[in-house]
Amino acid sequence: MCRHDFEPLSPMFSLLFAVASQATLALPLPEGHERLFLDAQFLPVEEAEAIYLRNEDAEGVGQDYSLDGVLVREGAMVDGLADGLHRYYFPNGELESEKHYELGHRAGEWQWWYDNGKQREIGRWHAYYDAEGERRAEYEMVAFWGPEGNQLIKDGTGHYVLLDEQGNKLRDGYYLEGQRDGEWTWTDADGTVQYRELYDAGDFVVGWRFDGGRSIRYQAIYTQAALPTSWDRHLMTHFGEQLPGEIEAVLSIGPEGRVHSATLLKAPESALEQVETMLLESPNWIPATWRGQPIAVEHSLTLAP
Repeated sequence: MCRHDFEPLSPMFSLLFAVASQATLALPLPEGHERLFLDAQFLPVEEAEAIYLRNEDAEGVGQDYSLDGVLVREGAMVDGLADGLHRYYFPNGELESEKHYELGHRAGEWQWWYDNGKQREIGRWHAYYDAEGERRAEYEMVAFWGPEGNQLIKDGTGHYVLLDEQGNKLRDGYYLEGQRDGEWTWTDADGTVQYRELYDAGDFVVGWRFDGGRSIRYQAIYTQAALPTSWDRHLMTHFGEQLPGEIEAVLSIGPEGRVHSATLLKAPESALEQVETMLLESPNWIPATWRGQPIAVEHSLTLAP
């Protein structure tokens, strides 16, 4: 069970590209630094699509700014992955959070603050490996305070209530010895319940997503994209009885299950075009889901003869 997923600060979508151009010119670029353009997930994009600007030195240490030049994040990147301590800031300059990463993986102690400078939350990420050998992380709550400084959770146990800037309840539940326990609710600022979930000492039991008056039940918070049922027949159509060699690729799969793009990491040079065509013409996958809703994902695929 994971308490948090990485969520960058809300981008300022109302700013025009002209502001981005002005910020590019006005934001100083220290000697020996490179300027990068980033999207809302802090991934490199073309200048016209930028939400953030990054000044980065030769070692990958840099600062990320909003389009109007306000510091948003600072920390090191290694091969495009967050590494070490990263600090995030509110628009008023106050520290919003400190998060540790190990080559893109959440790790160690994370801390959050309110924009008034008071501590909000302390927790720890514990790494483990699933049955497929993939690294995962589980969050342990340590302490939580209300915006006025009243401590609600101590030693991992207590009532968790997260409010927005107007005092509207966004999340409500109970932690027991660092793990979610009992009923949890996620609410819009207008009071409409988005999700309701049940936990048993950290284990997710069941959840409901409320959408347009409908209640959609889900048995897992996240499910990975899965191969279509006709996959073997699809491979036979393109390659017959034998693959031309080992294939590794990253597929961009939409919420409808369609493969939108395929990046080949490994494939026989004599069959590159054939492999790419096979991947792009794949029948629709079973899409990944988040709280019962299909989502777009980047999916790693390995095929061996």
